[in-house]
Amino acid sequence: MTKMFKKLISAQLLLSLLLTSCSQPLDEIKDRTWTGELIRKSDDKPLSLVKLKMKADTLYIFANAIFGSQNDTLLMQKFHKSDSTLTYVSPNGDNFSLRIKYNETKNSKTLLFIGNDFYINLSQSIQNLTLPGALDFYQDKIVPRESYMYLDGAYQGKMEMENQLSNMYLEQMGGFTFKFVFMDNNKIRIYFKNPMVELFSGTEKAAFSVANYRIEGHKLFINYAKFKTGSFEVKQQGEILVFATNDANIILHKLY
Repeated sequence: MTKMFKKLISAQLLLSLLLTSCSQPLDEIKDRTWTGELIRKSDDKPLSLVKLKMKADTLYIFANAIFGSQNDTLLMQKFHKSDSTLTYVSPNGDNFSLRIKYNETKNSKTLLFIGNDFYINLSQSIQNLTLPGALDFYQDKIVPRESYMYLDGAYQGKMEMENQLSNMYLEQMGGFTFKFVFMDNNKIRIYFKNPMVELFSGTEKAAFSVANYRIEGHKLFINYAKFKTGSFEVKQQGEILVFATNDANIILHKLY
């Protein structure tokens, strides 16, 4: 057998393997349980544990970010072989496009789902989703679709009064500065700083409180007396929080 013939046979075998893997990419994925993490693209921050199972035309996906109770059962609309992209739709009509990458070695089988602003790293699991305790982590609630709505880090800003005279008086007092630090389990640490308060309290440390918060749509609701009358609008992909009333505004910018 000549070297040229050997190369031709090898090329034909390789092409056959590639065509086989591309033409049936879902057979290695379907009817299996996959477990992993959903991760935000912008900073590689893990947002939730994920467990899923793909049937012929349905994706059952359980996560406490991006998907949630409204999108845990998705129907497949299209599969684009050219770029291995699956298009799903939820019962509410929300669309999800997920590019898939499957990898199999001697010791493991892994799966990567890539969304527009997130990705999901998965490995095959022997645990059945119907077994008791398999979905204990799942909160079964509505969650934001955009990854930037999972707020973290710290924000800081000042209060501004709508009335010009009131605003001048506020500045003479040194102004009010707020700082938010987002914590785990939907809790937020709220710092409040004012030079007059510090003068009479005898300390330069900013007073703070810990409160619960929730996200609905593009709004941040904080269970704290000063903010119970309204909500913060999340703007510029999560870089700015704005609390606006008829009397005053608070604009917080992301620090980190």
